[in-house]
Amino acid sequence: MYYKNKTHQRIFEEQVNGNPCKCPNEYLAALYLLTADRDLWRAAKYEIERKVIDFSKIRPKEYTTNNYTVFIVAKDIYHGETHITLKDICDRYLVPDQLFELFVTAIHICRLGYTYTGIEKVFN
Repeated sequence: MYYKNKTHQRIFEEQVNGNPCKCPNEYLAALYLLTADRDLWRAAKYEIERKVIDFSKIRPKEYTTNNYTVFIVAKDIYHGETHITLKDICDRYLVPDQLFELFVTAIHICRLGYTYTGIEKVFN
């Protein structure tokens, strides 16, 4: 599975392993994206509960073009909305390769859930 860096992997895995609930795939995909950016994660981590992400309360101090795009794609996946189109994501002038890889991985997680993450959990 693709991670932006080791810190991204560590934070995502800690969050998934520390959550006792079996979360919907959309939650896992959004969490994966929110943990990819340090500033975005700082703003988001207190608005995430066991199975709920309150996007209305996530307010990074400063958005960059990239972390704003990550935020909107995470929100779109979680809520089933379309603020950013697939055509936008595929535009290499709008979305750098590294972000594109994050989005493709998030789509895989949304489709396959825990299986794709490689994180094995047992739920009661």
